Amino acid sequence: LLAWGAREAERRAPAGAARGRGAPKGPGWRAELARPGALRIALAFACVAGSHGIVSAHMLALLPARGVEAGAALAVAAMVGPCQVAGRLLLLSAPARWRAAVLLPPAFGALTAGLGVLLLGHGIVAAGAFALLLGGAYGALTILRPAVLAETAGTERFGALSGLVAAPFAASFALAPFLGGVLREAGGATAALGVAAALPAIGLALSVPLAARR
Repeated sequence: LLAWGAREAERRAPAGAARGRGAPKGPGWRAELARPGALRIALAFACVAGSHGIVSAHMLALLPARGVEAGAALAVAAMVGPCQVAGRLLLLSAPARWRAAVLLPPAFGALTAGLGVLLLGHGIVAAGAFALLLGGAYGALTILRPAVLAETAGTERFGALSGLVAAPFAASFALAPFLGGVLREAGGATAALGVAAALPAIGLALSVPLAARR
């Protein structure tokens, strides 16, 4: 259906437009990523995607390695989705005067903390705290990414810029399950969780200067 729609749009477009003429070209991708904060946001959220990709693909193997029984591991994994919704609702309750960039480091910090709890902890209590922090932080970050990008880099040509920022996010998320498998083979759950926790910590470091801007 998507392919048919694209062909129909191309067929009905004016001849010049179909060949890419008639509209001025915008800046190249380098110029777009040179806009204030754009590259920093792209890299920070690529770290989020890599971490989340590792954990989501291997969660049911990682939790038993931390002393959680198989049935309880399923329950913990099921908690993540509702916690994402709770995180978004909590974010929406923030005062309107707060800039989105100011909320970014706490979200990265909560994500790092949740993974750190599971990395260093053991048992169902650690797993529950992990699900709460991971889900809440990731849910908030899905809203904060476009909000911070618009706030920091501006809304001109926002679609093109947002697409460029999403490209490393998508690539990181796609490669993460494979990386998680390699890490588990090499160093077990500790290695996989260690990298998964380190990635949002890098994102946290990248996000702090964005929050400090006026």
